[in-house]
Amino acid sequence: THCSRRERQQRNALLTHPTALGHLLRPPTANVRDPCFLYMPATARARDPLFDDDDGDFSDGDDEDLTIGFDPLFASGFGTMTVAESASMVRSAGAGSTAPGATVGSGDAADPSVAAAPPPPALLLEMQTSTSVRAQCSRFNADGTLIATGYEDGSVKVHNTITGHAAYYFNPKHYGGDETGMCTALRFLPSSASRDSQNFAIVASSTGRIWHWHATSGKCLGARRGAPIVEAEDNQIFALDVRGDGATFATAGCDGAVRVYDEATHKLRATLRGQGEGSSRQTLKESGGGGSGGGHTSRVFGLKYARDDENVMVSGGWDNTLQMWDERCGDGAVRSMFGPHVCGDALDVVGTEILAGSWRDYNALQVWDMGSGQLVQDVPFGALPLERNCLLYAARFGRPGGRCSGLVFAGGSGSNEARVVDRTSGRCVARVGALSSAVHSVDLSPDEHVMAVTCADGVRLYAAPRGAA
Repeated sequence: THCSRRERQQRNALLTHPTALGHLLRPPTANVRDPCFLYMPATARARDPLFDDDDGDFSDGDDEDLTIGFDPLFASGFGTMTVAESASMVRSAGAGSTAPGATVGSGDAADPSVAAAPPPPALLLEMQTSTSVRAQCSRFNADGTLIATGYEDGSVKVHNTITGHAAYYFNPKHYGGDETGMCTALRFLPSSASRDSQNFAIVASSTGRIWHWHATSGKCLGARRGAPIVEAEDNQIFALDVRGDGATFATAGCDGAVRVYDEATHKLRATLRGQGEGSSRQTLKESGGGGSGGGHTSRVFGLKYARDDENVMVSGGWDNTLQMWDERCGDGAVRSMFGPHVCGDALDVVGTEILAGSWRDYNALQVWDMGSGQLVQDVPFGALPLERNCLLYAARFGRPGGRCSGLVFAGGSGSNEARVVDRTSGRCVARVGALSSAVHSVDLSPDEHVMAVTCADGVRLYAAPRGAA
């Protein structure tokens, strides 16, 4: 049921439209089959023959694409697997592994611990959006007193986490922004003794612009009175992260490259591409997922600095790979891991372990080892009996030694839910389900007492469960 060559060309052409973003968006009226992370306005859908129903289902009933995590470029063989190769992959008895020669199943088995989970955690605060503008991402500031939420119109609102009052507002149109762009990622800088940097945020846009915004004063830093500190006109930015000491930040997006910037000067320090399209595919397949020197061959949606090594980053995206980067080692990836299909802010790194959330209904939540490049654990994330699985857009670890140590937080589309899973027992210890739309991001307050769950209709703050450790 894959589309014709002409239809594929038309669809790929639409991807270059400023509002046709491969990001984690879900129209409120979309049905449960909607691939969610690719939203187009009604005018764009009307020009695409694949949209043949009122719900705007971009897959047009192509269940094979839903099984592997929908990727419009997947059918054309762009990336690390062709359609024939993907059809030959199946889950084997080994945790998280695949084996050739069979058909991909309908998803992970039902998880009885989900039904047996305690009642949903206490809802502390709810900050709803307007019906016309959907929330995309959110982050706590360094002391947890504020939470910033980015929206599809490019704006950012900052709310007080105690009262819910909307305290500050950022409009990119006032600082050289593009009205068709959306806020795809944001991060607060870590706190510093030298300045009130816990309220400095880096805001990324789908137009390739990045702003350095001081929320409490409303000012933007830049060479031209608050103009974007970085302008990548030929690239859409989908992922952003800040190094633990705040000295650098990195971006990734449409062109598959990871760019590292100096936070103080706002100048580009390095562009990490690896071997790029073609050569990286062979390296990954021959290495069995643990090779080096590769790079991304498609869009990147997840990017994370290692907490224990300020020079190391991990990225993931549509090409079903994780790439490990070290700026000291040149522009090539130091390790490539084949498997996760990352479609949102679904990467975290603690010690030598990588948490990866995939937009698919099997082996959606996995832990990988940075040293060996091998899969360490499939974290159970099965569905409730007779219900849909959750296809993940967001995932993160609880902080080791912290209040949520040993816990994993994740959420996504399909079943439209967020869960907290104990890594040791594999049990679901908390679940927020039956949400009105997909979960786009999950964050924890610095003291790990509060969990933020962001959906299209707003941000909800819940009491975070305590880990067993």
